[in-house]
Amino acid sequence: MNHAINAALVTGLLATTSLAGVIDLFAGDTVEMHGITLAEDPTLAGTVIQDFAQGFVLPDPAGEPLTGSFHSRASRRADTNQIDFRWRITIDSGKTGEISSIIINGFAGWSVGVEYRVDAVGIVEPSHASRSVDDQYLGFHFNDPTLR
Repeated sequence: MNHAINAALVTGLLATTSLAGVIDLFAGDTVEMHGITLAEDPTLAGTVIQDFAQGFVLPDPAGEPLTGSFHSRASRRADTNQIDFRWRITIDSGKTGEISSIIINGFAGWSVGVEYRVDAVGIVEPSHASRSVDDQYLGFHFNDPTLR
């Protein structure tokens, strides 16, 4: 089963203003990601200022549609007042699929650093991140797209 966004549990993706531990991402760049933990950067434990989840249904002409949720969270760092954005996709139990990338817009003009949280909930880790030449889109890309 192949869908545009088929995800089981994607490791917590992080976009933040540039700080130690995250990788600066400039317009037109693609960078390799290795993961970060809260122990490596305790400032990741900021105050949540926005948190929501939205369900999705992806049709599958050959069978049952894929259903799940897209989660988004923004938190403010106490030390710098900078904002971290985290995203996670979950699919409903018993489903499988593949994911090749997640593209998120709305970052034109912002300094951005990226990484994923190794100690966050999730089982699918992105291999690299990219930023569009026009500076608007962030992409998180997956080498091993298998979802369970």
